[in-house]
Amino acid sequence: HILSREVTYESILKSNRKIIHGVAGQMIETHFKERLENFYYDLATHFDLSGNIEKTIEYLEKAGQQAVSIYDNSQAVTFFSRLLELLPDEKKKMDIEFKIGRIYTLTGKWKESEALLQIIYDKATNMNDKKRMAMFSGALGHSLYLQGNFKSARCYYEEQRDISEKEEMLKEWAASLGHIGNLDIDEGHLDIAMECFKKQEKYYTESGMKMELAPVYSNMATVYFRQGKIAVASDYYNRQLKICNTYDMKHERTKSLGNLAIINMIQGNHDDALYIFQEVLDVNHEIGDQQAIAKSLGNIGLIHNRLQNYESAQDYFNQMLELSIRIGDQQSKASAYCSIGIVYKHQCKYKKAIDSFNENLKILEMLKISSALANTYGNMAETYMETGNFSLAREYLEKTQVICREQSNTRIESLNLCNLARIDFYEDKYKEALKKIDQAYPVFKNIDSYPDLYRCELILLDIYRKNDKLENAIESITKAKEYADKIGSNT
Repeated sequence: HILSREVTYESILKSNRKIIHGVAGQMIETHFKERLENFYYDLATHFDLSGNIEKTIEYLEKAGQQAVSIYDNSQAVTFFSRLLELLPDEKKKMDIEFKIGRIYTLTGKWKESEALLQIIYDKATNMNDKKRMAMFSGALGHSLYLQGNFKSARCYYEEQRDISEKEEMLKEWAASLGHIGNLDIDEGHLDIAMECFKKQEKYYTESGMKMELAPVYSNMATVYFRQGKIAVASDYYNRQLKICNTYDMKHERTKSLGNLAIINMIQGNHDDALYIFQEVLDVNHEIGDQQAIAKSLGNIGLIHNRLQNYESAQDYFNQMLELSIRIGDQQSKASAYCSIGIVYKHQCKYKKAIDSFNENLKILEMLKISSALANTYGNMAETYMETGNFSLAREYLEKTQVICREQSNTRIESLNLCNLARIDFYEDKYKEALKKIDQAYPVFKNIDSYPDLYRCELILLDIYRKNDKLENAIESITKAKEYADKIGSNT
């Protein structure tokens, strides 16, 4: 009985307990040496209770690292925290604190992560330990980046790059390029970002570091995606997925699947996308990646919104908002406000939609994420179109067009052309409207974006009906029905 075992254990003298735990640890080492990794948790506990400091340190580190590898995050922190109490070497302590800081970053404890990483970065700087300065500055920059402090993040990323390049620490140098490239994507400098990723790709390929190529391919795909090159983006996401499957990279795999699901969603494959997003959400819960959970909730909400399940969509977006506020994720918080605004827009609750978009804009203008700003300006424009305020709608569309042209984002630019064509139609400027649709149509056709093609045909149908072009109108109805069938629309 469990209670009797507890009583028996408590009745043993503490000195004898130490002996028993020491013997237990030795027996595991002796009898299970071929599969000792299965017993790291037990060995760390037994040797700690036995008072064998040397063995305790050895197995606490192994147990902590094993816990990290299986995303047993709270247990990893427990092992590493106990290890810090026993380690005599200050530099070794800093390395363990670095691991704890990375766990905090993963699990959304960004303030705790920032504080801890700042402490060990300052220590490394005082010691003039270049290797650790480079390593810690990159991690500290990433923690700040996640909190939306892009300016400080860039400073730390560039310091990591400069130190590692000077000290010929090529692995850290390549990692810094990935950080800087991601920041450049958010700030709309897509060509500069791609230069960073190509340098990374070259180094990892020449060094035979195949696993490290997975996030590089993901980042390159994101650049192509932002540029509207959906087929190329899909190819690179699949390259990432292939590496993840080969090396069982669970965390990285969720990112590739999620991005491929977004492409499915754009192309109208809603059922497939929803299935993948749900799988990704489940894995992210298992891993404990709070930011990824927030994004997954948002993606599932987007699918429900497209399927006109507005109540479900709103529920997922509210969950996303609550989580992003709790962990201090400004980007996800902004995205949640935008998504909530879109639902209100579809429900014809235009004032609430504008209020949500304005909350989004406050964050994005502070963060200066130009690509996201373009998206929100577009949604603001659509809302004002619905209320008949075409001059204000056109103003917001022109704002987003400037950003899209700077970033060569052809898909969003084409969406804006459709909205501008709709305004031209309302203002009886039919030739101007047709010209804009002629510009947008090939872009959507090239990426098989059936929802957007469907939208184009509806605008064309209105123009042809207004001008009594019956044959053209019938052709648009036929094409619209074809695209509606592909996306499962009942419209």
